[in-house]
Amino acid sequence: MPENTESVTTADAIWFHMDHPTNIMMVAAVLFFDEPLNIDKLKETLSVRLLKFKRFKQRVTSKGANLTNLTWEPDPYFDINSHIHRIALPDPGDKAALIDIVNDLVSSPLDSTKPLWQIHVVEKYNGDGCAVIVRIHHGIADGIALVYVLLNILDSEADAPIATPELENKREYTWNPIKTLIKQTTDAVSTTKKLAGKVVNKGIDMVTQPAKALDLAKLAEDYATNLGRMLTMGPDSQTVIKGELGVAKRVAWSESIPLSDVKMVGKVFGGTVNDILVAAYTGAMRRYLEGRGEPVDDIEIRMSVPLTLRPLEKAVNLGNSFGCVTLTLPINYADPHDRLKKLKERMDLLKRSPEALISFSSMTVVGMAPGDVASKVIENFNKCCTATMSNVPGPREPMYLAGVKMTDVMVWGPPGGRLGSGNTIVSYNNQVTMGVFGDAELLPDPEVLADDFVNEFNYLKELAEEK
Repeated sequence: MPENTESVTTADAIWFHMDHPTNIMMVAAVLFFDEPLNIDKLKETLSVRLLKFKRFKQRVTSKGANLTNLTWEPDPYFDINSHIHRIALPDPGDKAALIDIVNDLVSSPLDSTKPLWQIHVVEKYNGDGCAVIVRIHHGIADGIALVYVLLNILDSEADAPIATPELENKREYTWNPIKTLIKQTTDAVSTTKKLAGKVVNKGIDMVTQPAKALDLAKLAEDYATNLGRMLTMGPDSQTVIKGELGVAKRVAWSESIPLSDVKMVGKVFGGTVNDILVAAYTGAMRRYLEGRGEPVDDIEIRMSVPLTLRPLEKAVNLGNSFGCVTLTLPINYADPHDRLKKLKERMDLLKRSPEALISFSSMTVVGMAPGDVASKVIENFNKCCTATMSNVPGPREPMYLAGVKMTDVMVWGPPGGRLGSGNTIVSYNNQVTMGVFGDAELLPDPEVLADDFVNEFNYLKELAEEK
């Protein structure tokens, strides 16, 4: 292999297998500011903080007819100016105008001849403010690695110097989202070791020793039972948000909810913050489907939920290291108390399940496979679920980019396979926001689902206050 090039790992290759004009595998984010950013200072900041991660100066090349031989190589023509663009928001410069731009960008592929990321600085948002739209291909990194990157770019003080020590040497945040995610994963892996025996322990070896050479035949033998169960899982309920995808995509985000309110509701009903938020989403989905004429009293739908498998010290390496669990949402439960109880039971079982590790191993097998085999596996996955759901915990304190305070942030991950909808719950500065990403044909009005999420939470809050 030529100097300064390296193979794309099989866990990362799956995202290139899944890339399709109707479902581009990229993560999108919008960072909001009440003041304009100095574009030169932003470029200087990113040159120091972002480009220290080599993936942001590398492009992906293929040596064969399929995606089984991908490599990362330095872009010989790299220029940061090709990745950072400055545009003005047309009148009236409001949320609707910004959403139009985001919709266009999330429907458009990144330039595959360059490193797979782009930033658009949108000026004149809500007057003198601005928004920064970020697009990064999922093959570069998973959620926890991108949180790590984001925290390296941001500061907890407006006047912080651009050249800063590594994140782990900065002052300790009052709440570290990466540590929170890692604890969740560590607990799950610990429980899995006790429950699953030989097969899962092999999966753990693969996660904790990613450089270890894997024998595909042996791996396939060990995981045949579990992979077979996933591939033969029955199709999910057929609803208006399942079907053939088109090219155009739509995004929306909800109004923010105080994290203190979520905790209060959880305390009253005996659930975690995550329990309450997922329950609110389930109620919102029931409202949304009912509003589109779906019979909701006899259906449940499955969500694919990612769970990180990455040790904290490995976040700097970027790449993908996570598995997915399948959560069935009890849409058919009309009573919010019963719905929350059923959801909590299912989520507690998933926390003790080896499913995330097994799915990571399965993704690795798929990443090694020829394109036609990978496509069949992805298509099977597509039948089993309706949407994805991610939880992105951000800092609890205000952060700054290039000296300007970030007022809010929204993130969307790509729905895996050929799914028509992806949902993200993001917390930042003690506020919680839900983002909805959907196919324009299947989910033409994602803002309705986002509003339903807030309405459903407010209903839960009213019930809690009455107790």
